[in-house]
Amino acid sequence: MRFGFETPLSFQSEPVPQGRQIAGWATLVQALNLRAPVRQPSCISEKHVRGSQRQEGRWRVFDKRYYPGDQFADHLTFALWHEDIDLLILRLVLAAVPKPVLENYVRSAPTGAMTRRA
Repeated sequence: MRFGFETPLSFQSEPVPQGRQIAGWATLVQALNLRAPVRQPSCISEKHVRGSQRQEGRWRVFDKRYYPGDQFADHLTFALWHEDIDLLILRLVLAAVPKPVLENYVRSAPTGAMTRRA
């Protein structure tokens, strides 16, 4: 499942920092049109970030090396790996995604740590 949308100007009433692209839980909530609060949204900078990540207001900003990709599996793996696990969002995401997409995700790395978490 490919996410092909532009990063919104704001996410849940919070402006997205300029030159950043939302990632992880924020992307999953936005792309799947879920009604769930993302407590600490993440975004990827277009530039290098000293120390790989930093806090900018409500946003956790990651270095451009952390860009996960455009696929569902990429953002789910990013969220499980780099963000705090939010079981409400995870439950809603797994319910909203078509079953074949989830099956492909599990088959891609059946013994992987992030796949087992999901």
